[in-house]
Amino acid sequence: MNPSSDLQAWHDHPAVKRLVDQFGLFFQAFGFKRNIGRVWATLYLSPRALDQADLSEILGLSAGFISTGLRELEGIGAVRVTTSPGSRRALYEAERRLLRTVATILTRRDLDAVLALREVVVQARAALPQGNTKAWCHERLALVEDVTRLYEVMAGLVVRVSSGPEAAMGSIIRALRNTRSWLPSLGGPHPHHHG
Repeated sequence: MNPSSDLQAWHDHPAVKRLVDQFGLFFQAFGFKRNIGRVWATLYLSPRALDQADLSEILGLSAGFISTGLRELEGIGAVRVTTSPGSRRALYEAERRLLRTVATILTRRDLDAVLALREVVVQARAALPQGNTKAWCHERLALVEDVTRLYEVMAGLVVRVSSGPEAAMGSIIRALRNTRSWLPSLGGPHPHHHG
């Protein structure tokens, strides 16, 4: 079934096409195929749920790719399957809370890589020889370990915020922005220092 002409016209609008392409690049930056992001964006920007045939027609992608892409997006909780009353046809909707999708990607993809790196760094620090001549290496590895721990804390914060009420998002963002006033006191150069 082809998408209705008004739906097709909406998705053919230059601004919508540009958004869909940009979301494709956004997902690609997290290690997905670009067209996976385009599938998600098409669902996210659509005024109604779409079936696989709609997505294939709108995006000009094969039915096989659409099916595989939807399974991958379901796996990270970025889309959900619904049905229309009186029909067995599967319809797809994007998870509307983008932060929840990003949080899932952080915890299932990026964080795994970060934790794996930290494990090897910790093992290396234990196995490498000690002493003044090797101190530089231990210091550098300690910094890597600190960065991985910070990333883990930040990813955890994103996950916690994403599971909270949407109405609280603005307050949380304002509170985090206010941290800029005390971050310079933690040491290191001021964010605006260029010396």
